[in-house]
Amino acid sequence: MLQTQLIKKFFSTNQQPLLKGIRVIDLSRILAGPFGTMYLSDLGAEVIKIESFEGDETRKWGPPFANKEDSSYFLCVNRNKKSICLNLKSQEGQKIVHELVQKSDIVAENYSQGVTQKLNLDYETLNKINQRIIYASISGYGDTGPMSQSPAFDLVMQARSGFMHISGQPDGPPTKMGFAVSDVLTGLNLANGILAALYYRQVTGRGMHVKTSLQESSIGSLVNISSQYLNGGQAGRRMGNNHPSIVPYGVYKVKNDEYIVLGSATNDQFKRFCKVIGIEEILSDEKFKNNSDRVKNRVELDEIINKALQNFEAKQLTQLLEENKIPGGNIYNIQQMFEDEQVKHLQMAEEVESTKYPNLKLVRNPINYSEGIKAKMVEPPSLNEHCDYVLSDILQYSQNKINQLRDQKVIL
Repeated sequence: MLQTQLIKKFFSTNQQPLLKGIRVIDLSRILAGPFGTMYLSDLGAEVIKIESFEGDETRKWGPPFANKEDSSYFLCVNRNKKSICLNLKSQEGQKIVHELVQKSDIVAENYSQGVTQKLNLDYETLNKINQRIIYASISGYGDTGPMSQSPAFDLVMQARSGFMHISGQPDGPPTKMGFAVSDVLTGLNLANGILAALYYRQVTGRGMHVKTSLQESSIGSLVNISSQYLNGGQAGRRMGNNHPSIVPYGVYKVKNDEYIVLGSATNDQFKRFCKVIGIEEILSDEKFKNNSDRVKNRVELDEIINKALQNFEAKQLTQLLEENKIPGGNIYNIQQMFEDEQVKHLQMAEEVESTKYPNLKLVRNPINYSEGIKAKMVEPPSLNEHCDYVLSDILQYSQNKINQLRDQKVIL
């Protein structure tokens, strides 16, 4: 209770980032883990990224590259972090992590099964050092079961979770998403689990082991698709851009070989849409009266809609849809999306002051809070940029000791 009172006093007298004072030791690499820890850094947590001497693999995942060393891929999930390179196979390197754990709140990792035990960085070991530590793990398939030892990347998980089977045209091959959706979902789940664990620790004084996996996160996001199978006996299938349970809902061709999207999910929206495109006479047809009827007769309805849409240009129709509060509109490429007036208004792309990356812009955290302030966005770190800060300022190592560790190839 006293701790809660101190927290209330802190936020009542200081407009601070919500996780200011929280320190994260980030042992994760590539995308899922770094995406989750980046969310914590956006909230003000100090994230210390521990890298191998070669660095996070995504530093080299280009082109495009932001400079001679780091790819644009690396930049997207590593803002606000501090980098130190450690030889974790050495006892001295492991000792440094152990000492950091004593002064930290969270550890995040996504090593293959068994690796943390070999490195003496597993939850059981670190929990003995700091019983308040929150240890967050990402795996491919979970840490038990017949697939627990198998490697997994986003593409593989999109295949095994059913994503690819339900994506693409009906007569085409299974299709992956245009970005690493399984990784991103897993990173979000990791951050969500960590925040719940922080509250648990505030109440009990104890940390915990938070675990999620690419497979669990992917399956957990299938929402209506999984429910259709579990509760309706229908396995999802490829439907192109159509929706299994809503019509009209998809991509439609308009004048000049342009395309728009339309999502008419309610009867009222459907009525307004029919009037906008001049097919209000079908509203009296029993085949199209309710959504369930429209689903049954989607082929006939789509033929009527497609014919009527040839009278409209994409920009013209988009304006009409907006005026009549019907969800739909243009299909943007990435450049058009960032140039959209609403996106500019929301300031989703922020310019970040940088000495390393020319004209650096990053997509901001999409969550907005009425209390507290946003942590200032800081450029992603160069490899090993904060080695001296971590060892000198946090662990209070002397310069002589730091030099010895460098000579011993414990640090870079």
